[in-house]
Amino acid sequence: MNLSKIIPIRYNLGNLSQYRTPLMGMSIIMILLCHARMDGAQLPDVVLSILSLGNWGVDIFLLVSGIGMYYSISKKGNNINWEGWILSRLKRVLIPYLILESPFWIWYSLHNGTGIKGFFYYISFCSYWTEHVGLWFLALLIPLYIITPLLYKLLSSSYKYLNLGVLLVIVMVVSIYPIGDNTIINTIQSCLSRTPCYLIGLCIGSEVKESKRSCLIYLISIIVYMVLQTFDSFSAVYKGWIWALLIAVLFAQLFSYMSRSRLYNVITFLNYIGKYTLELYIGLDVSKNILIQFMGLSTSYWLLSICGSIVFAFLYNAVFLKIFSKGLKWS
Repeated sequence: MNLSKIIPIRYNLGNLSQYRTPLMGMSIIMILLCHARMDGAQLPDVVLSILSLGNWGVDIFLLVSGIGMYYSISKKGNNINWEGWILSRLKRVLIPYLILESPFWIWYSLHNGTGIKGFFYYISFCSYWTEHVGLWFLALLIPLYIITPLLYKLLSSSYKYLNLGVLLVIVMVVSIYPIGDNTIINTIQSCLSRTPCYLIGLCIGSEVKESKRSCLIYLISIIVYMVLQTFDSFSAVYKGWIWALLIAVLFAQLFSYMSRSRLYNVITFLNYIGKYTLELYIGLDVSKNILIQFMGLSTSYWLLSICGSIVFAFLYNAVFLKIFSKGLKWS
């Protein structure tokens, strides 16, 4: 087997767009399995170690999200209405979040006596920044969407790779700088450490759109990894995004071969799952909250939470959207 044909030196970046949805499907499966490890799955240690790598699924999702944001912005041209664009992105995230999460947090706030103040505290992500309670990924994604217009201007200019390098250095330094033992600051630092893939996706969006062949992904990964390994000061920097970047490239290339083989059904399955990534992720959180807070389970509820995730994603897309789809269209 000629390995260079499977992993070409000059990679067709267009694969990251063509197989964007299957990559999202793969990322949510990785995330679900990673949560299975955290939620008490009784499996051999080697299997649990492999499942822990599913944490990189978040970084893969951020990479393809960054690419998707470039596509969304560039197709609107220079006359883009930034306020309208931000609103459409927030609506895409917040509507399923509020629909799926609100019933539980209403019950929880009434149950623990915090009332309406407690409900808004939990549903607004304030609880995540102060107590690590809530969906951290959405708490990160919403501010990212809000500052994306600024990031787009920096990462689509003539000096975009210089700007990308500066942003990556800033993110990595701030994410590990010992500012102090404060929950909010530590949470911000933790979230910042996961943003590199989003920045890279936004930066390479034009090359992806033009299906350019490039060794750019490899170079970014190798250079950053070597720098982080060379300087002890960066030893604590989160490096998962580097591996996620390479995994996304490898699997997008693999998908291009599978799509022309008998394994095409795998791509079809991942493409279907990828359409419901957000709802599955939110549904997982709702399921875990119900199992822990409402039903009192403490261990080995991982399979139930995954099943619940599927049920909530189905209910949202097959029931709610069918009824209210006319009023919920977004670009």
